[in-house]
This record gives sequence, structure tokens and C-alpha cells, in this order.
Amino acid sequence: MISPVNSAYAITERYAIADIVDKVSPAVVLIVVENRGVVGSGSGFLMTDNGLVVTNHHVITQAQNLKIVFTDGTVVDDVEIIGSDERSDIAVLKLQEIPYLHGTPKVDLGDSDQTRVGEWVIALGSPFGGRLGPEVTATAGIIGARRTIETAGTILGEFLQTDAAINVGNSGGPLVNLDGEVIGINTAIIPYAQGIGFAIPINRAQKIIDSILTYGKVLRPWFGAELGLSANRGGALVLKIDVRSPAFICGLRVGDIIVEINRQIIESPHDVHRVIESMEIGEQAFIVVLRYDQRVNLVCEIQEQP
Repeated sequence: MISPVNSAYAITERYAIADIVDKVSPAVVLIVVENRGVVGSGSGFLMTDNGLVVTNHHVITQAQNLKIVFTDGTVVDDVEIIGSDERSDIAVLKLQEIPYLHGTPKVDLGDSDQTRVGEWVIALGSPFGGRLGPEVTATAGIIGARRTIETAGTILGEFLQTDAAINVGNSGGPLVNLDGEVIGINTAIIPYAQGIGFAIPINRAQKIIDSILTYGKVLRPWFGAELGLSANRGGALVLKIDVRSPAFICGLRVGDIIVEINRQIIESPHDVHRVIESMEIGEQAFIVVLRYDQRVNLVCEIQEQP
């Protein structure tokens, strides 16, 4: 026999994900894009109750006309593109008219740095271009890994890998934890893999969004050293240095092995990128390198990427 206490607990657990979907869905929107008569779509979500919408750059690129569709069918045609960044695949939109008397619904943001591999997550969005209606769909899975992705020699940054299905049209929608907080922005799938998708961690996205809102563009921290793996020694091997860069100015040399930045252990070039990316322009990076088996301390002032 199930006690009333256990029964209540079972019901709470049974509907936990459904409750999260109910909470977050009103802030998830369908974005309909028209470009020279061709109509496309994606997803997005409201970060503020005054109509600030976040989505992917690839959802709105070259858009001539935009409209936002809420889950209740409310349509907003007057939408401004505040800024968009191809490299990070993030775009910020603004509703010029607020469709609800007390402000639009908005999401709560989590801390993606605290997200753990194996943690349950929910991907929300409006797949298939809204052809099935503007209702939000939900898929659940786990965080499979944290991946630093590189393409054509450019490190795009760290992503959250998930097996929560990210279908066509889900791009730009939120990835949510079991506290109902957004921890990522759904951005890509691997079509030849079995259910592997990627989301931009919200902490990284927040810095990009803030930069777009403040400067109209993304200010990227710049270190200026080309790095490789250090054979059998850990750390990041310095292969090449831009003579204009902070790395050159602070005394880094080709052949140095970076083993620590700001008291964080460096095991690979990706670690260097992750730490530098998290820093502000003008902030000092305290770096420890191995040079001829001797530990050398350097202080580099991070500059804006030219």
C-alpha cells in the first residue's frame, strides 16, 4: 500500500518535467523569417519582460521581414534586430510592441558553469517552421559532454553536448535544467550521429549578448598565440606569436609551455581558449609557463581582438 506521503511524492516526480515545460513555454517563441519570398523559421526565447529575444544568428541572417509568434498564437510583426554575431551564432532581437499588458513572459537563467555531465536537461522550441502550430515541443535527455569545437582553424568555443533531440526549427530555443533555468541555447545537430546536438552555454552567451547590447558588436578577448599540444608533458605548447599581441608584449616565447592561467591548470590549448574567452578586455592574465624546465611567471593584459 502506498502511503499518502509517498503518493504525493510520486505524483510530484511524475509531473516534474511537465511542470518545467509549463513554466518555461510561454517565454519560448517561433521566429518566422522572410527573405526574398522564401520563408524560414527557428526558435527563440525572451530574456526580459520588455521584449528582448535571443536566438541563433543563422535563424535570422539576411532576413528582410521578421515576426515573432507566441505559443498562444499572438503575433508581433514589429521586431528589430539589435545585433547578430556569426561566429558565436547568437542574435539579439527586440519586440517594438509588447503584446501583453503586464509585460512579456521571460525565462530564468541558470549557471552553465555548474552544469554537470549526466545532468538531465530539456530542449524546447517550435520545430518544423510552425507548420504543426506555434505550440512549444519538449524533448528530454542528458548533458553528454562539454566540447570545445574548432572549425577551419578557428576555435568556436565550448558547447554543451546533449542527446535531448534538437529537431529542425529548434535552433535558438532554450536548453533548460530541472530547476527550470536556461543553461544553453540550442544551436546545432550532427546529422550523421545518433541524437547528438549542441547548445551554447548560457554564461558564454550572456557575455556575447551584453557586448552586443553595449557596443553593437562582440568584443573578443585576444591573447595572440598559436598553440599546440605538448607531447607527454601536459599544458599548451606555444607554436607562434603575433608580434602585436598581448602574448608577445608580456614576454611569451615560442617553445614555452603554458601550464597555468589565473591559478587554473592548463592541460590543452582548449583550456587556454576557455580561460581567455572568459576574461574582460583590459584584465590581467597571470600566466605560468615552463621554459627549459623552469617555471616562469608572466602577466599579460588582455586586448580586444583586432
